[in-house]
Amino acid sequence: MLEQLDSGPPMPENHLSVPLPGWLTDVEAWEAACAHDRSVLGQVLEEVRAMSGNREQAKVKHLLYLA
Repeated sequence: MLEQLDSGPPMPENHLSVPLPGWLTDVEAWEAACAHDRSVLGQVLEEVRAMSGNREQAKVKHLLYLA
């Protein structure tokens, strides 16, 4: 899933009249920001995959108890 992001999106063109942060104007900074985002998303994906359905089951049990 994250492999699709390996090439990274192209750096956007600036059509604004305001200064932009460096990661939106410098190609190397853009690529570093994209790599960082991919790393964070990878960590989130690992955590989500490790989650169990126990919390949702507990909610169902509680709702049944309240009914």
